[in-house]
Parts: sequence; structure tokens; C-alpha cells
Amino acid sequence: MSKRDFVKEWCERAIDAFKNHELIDNREDRWRIARRYPDGKIDCVHAAEIVSLWGGRIYVGGDIDDCVFAYYSDKTNDHIAKLRWMGCHTDVAYYVRQKASLGLTDGGKLVDAYDSQVADDDLAYHLEQELERIEEKRELNTVQCEKEKEEVRDLFERAKTLSYDQHEMMEVLRELDGDAWEWIGNVGVTVSNRVIYAWAALRRLCELLDEAAHA
Repeated sequence: MSKRDFVKEWCERAIDAFKNHELIDNREDRWRIARRYPDGKIDCVHAAEIVSLWGGRIYVGGDIDDCVFAYYSDKTNDHIAKLRWMGCHTDVAYYVRQKASLGLTDGGKLVDAYDSQVADDDLAYHLEQELERIEEKRELNTVQCEKEKEEVRDLFERAKTLSYDQHEMMEVLRELDGDAWEWIGNVGVTVSNRVIYAWAALRRLCELLDEAAHA
């Protein structure tokens, strides 16, 4: 599974999780969204609270993992515009993840996640890149070239058998020459569900505020 497909699938799941949420609390800079039971009581599953913080930041938490997005740069302190800055953005894998990393100041520990299926797809891509790199080394004769290609194929096959364990897989990939260090750490790494669900909560809040404004 590619990174793009992984993020798309989890975004769809997260959007679905919030699709029946209602606006429970609507203040100038603080909101709560949740589903309701048929009797009107609040269902706490995936209930979320969103707070517009000082310094261009947004907090999202509740019955989902806490997340903070930073930094909204407009100095007008328009809380709704700040919500739309994240909730209406569609580039979750890069832009939304980047702003969560700034907000959580975690060095990627909370905003990134590892998935073995994504790793397998990444390995297939980088294997082709490595084979092309070998092919372009004109100083090698045909026999040397084919030998090096076979060695690289074997190495990637070993890495794939260990893709269930990110650390073990990376140890194998570090045996590669050249500039492999530039991409090894990103194999199988994608945006975490923490970030995706927080973004989906913001997205739903934006929808609800639009509905309230046009009611």
C-alpha cells in the first residue's frame, strides 16, 4: 500500500467517524462536537473539544488523542479563519502533518507512524531506484553490473522479510552504499492517526459552523 493510499484510507475512516457529530458547545474560541443518542444524551465516543490558543495554535482533544497545530500566521486573531486554516486544508500527509509537528514539538514521535504495508511499497520503489543507479555507473562492465544488482536485490529481499520490524529493516538497509541514508529513515513512515483524527474533527467543526451560519 502506498503512502498516498494509506493516508486516503485513514482520512476516509476519520471523516466517517465524525460525520454524525453535532455542535454541542459554540463559543468564540472554544467548541465541542459529539454525536447524540436518540434520547438526546451526548455520546462520548470520538467526542472532541477544539480550542483556539494564543500564538496561532489550535488544540484538539477529547475522546481522541490530543493534538496541537501551529502556527497560524494571521495576526487578526480571527478564530474561525484559524479553524479553516487546518480544517479546510486537504494536504494531510505533508502540510497538516508539518503543522502538527510544530505544535507538538515532538520531533515526529507523535505525528509519524510506521506501517509495514507502506514499507513494502517504499522498498519496491527504492529497489528500482537503486537498480537504475547501478545501471548508470558506466565504469562497471556487464558482469560487475549484474553482480551488484543481484546483491542489491538480495539485500532488499532481506529488508522486506523484516518490514514488520522497522528497526531491523533499517539495519539491513544501512548496508547500502551511496546516498541511501537520505531515505532509509522514511521507509514505511506516514502521518499518524492522532493527526488524521484531529484534522477530521476540525474539518467537521468547519462544516457545522457553516451550517449554523446559513441556518
